[in-house]
Amino acid sequence: MTILWPNDIDLSKLITIKALRQIYETAPSTTKPALIEYIWEKRVDISKKDRINFLIDVLQYDKSLLAVEYAGRYFAKEMNLQINPIAVDDLLESWKNSKDKYK
Repeated sequence: MTILWPNDIDLSKLITIKALRQIYETAPSTTKPALIEYIWEKRVDISKKDRINFLIDVLQYDKSLLAVEYAGRYFAKEMNLQINPIAVDDLLESWKNSKDKYK
């Protein structure tokens, strides 16, 4: 997916997950899957735990079903789960049981 970044955003300065989360919060729902993909796949400089916590927050709080599905797919793949990506309760339970393995 491609993200059309606004001209006033300097990607080289988006070094924190906090800055990316702020952009995500104000993004239109049609852009959220691309942002999820960008944070998960392209921002390997951000710790895996921070990226997983981002996915978990999307699963818990985002109202966009498409965004939840994307986050669920990435999370399930990371956890090696054969589970429906929108089975939010099951995904959250899996994270609760395995989050201590990530630093």
